[in-house]
Amino acid sequence: MALPTLLLPVFSRLYSVTEFAQIGVFTSIVSLLTPLLSLHFQQAIPVPKDTKTFQGLTQLSAWLLVLMSLLFSLLLFLFPSLFKLFDAAEVLGDFKYYLPLAFLIFGATQILSHWALFDNQKLKSLANSKSVGALTQATSRYLLPQLWQSGGLIYSFLLGGCAQILTMLKSFRLGSIQSFAELKSLAWSYRSFLGFGLPSGLLFALSTAAPVFIIAGGYGDEILGQFSMALRIGALPGFLLASALGQVYFTKCKESPTELASVTARFVSGKIKVILLGLSLAVFLVKPLGVLIIGVDWRLAVEMVFILLPAMALSFLIIPLSNLFEIGKRQDLGFWYALLALLLRITPIIIGIWLELDIYTLMIAYSIGHVLSSVVGLIITQRIVRVMWSKILKDNGIYLLLLIFCISLYFSLFN
Repeated sequence: MALPTLLLPVFSRLYSVTEFAQIGVFTSIVSLLTPLLSLHFQQAIPVPKDTKTFQGLTQLSAWLLVLMSLLFSLLLFLFPSLFKLFDAAEVLGDFKYYLPLAFLIFGATQILSHWALFDNQKLKSLANSKSVGALTQATSRYLLPQLWQSGGLIYSFLLGGCAQILTMLKSFRLGSIQSFAELKSLAWSYRSFLGFGLPSGLLFALSTAAPVFIIAGGYGDEILGQFSMALRIGALPGFLLASALGQVYFTKCKESPTELASVTARFVSGKIKVILLGLSLAVFLVKPLGVLIIGVDWRLAVEMVFILLPAMALSFLIIPLSNLFEIGKRQDLGFWYALLALLLRITPIIIGIWLELDIYTLMIAYSIGHVLSSVVGLIITQRIVRVMWSKILKDNGIYLLLLIFCISLYFSLFN
């Protein structure tokens, strides 16, 4: 999964800032609407104990995916003013017509990922599919510019998703097709995932995608391209890794539901150690290595990553813990957290654009809002499972002192 990021030094020289702006808008639209396509019923797939219910939920999610993808595609293309909410700068051009295909591809990968969580033996298949998808994306991302003048980033994004689906389908068995009445009964039985999971899923996705749309409208494709690259250098790899770890955490909690507190404490302690060590190194390495590796044309993107380091670190911690809302059957808390996270993340950007702030000040405001949203998430998840944060920080005290020393040293030397 790290391969597309490790090859960014190549891609940053093959593709222009405008093309990175295009992939930023394209993937943000897909990530925003994908949680809606199966009406969040895919989240229920790992929950049932019997195979028939599991297969029924999978089929229900698949039917909804097709119907909702068609509906959203029609809305976007029949109402151009609606589409401008996502692409105010009109950077996508004709690539917007690939969105229906993207909805189907990544809605299917989402369903198959939750299918793998139903059977722990299939987690290897899930891991293999992610690896094959990333390898296909990286390879095609390098080769496609030799065949087309533009669009390689979007084409490779789609090809990577197709490769992931094909890998997963090798061990996937749909089972007998269930009737409409059976699927309707299942939908009613698991309606809580629609009532609570769907709104929070949409709000979570919007809190990630909205900054891209707002920056596109307020600063244009040049700044948007730099911001899109910054996400790929830092936030996006962290998000992918955190999501993968979140699936492992979900499985461990599912295996030991009576030991939720101890499983969570061990998980959090290990991640905090990684975060503190990573930040201690990143303080000194991000700027010089980033410009050297990615290229001087992307200096602004590297500086954005440096500003967003605290936000990315806390996201790395809170994303897996958000599974607690479903594990603890507290989707109501998940909704309120998602709403607060959205407000805290986009409000600084909206105010910044209104005040016509420079991009550096805007990124600082966005980072602060992002950090606050993660802190709120930690406080809310504490209501589901008690984690002794004081003990965890004490156990990792040496790493915390190391981070404080590195930050103090950096600003004393370079400020």
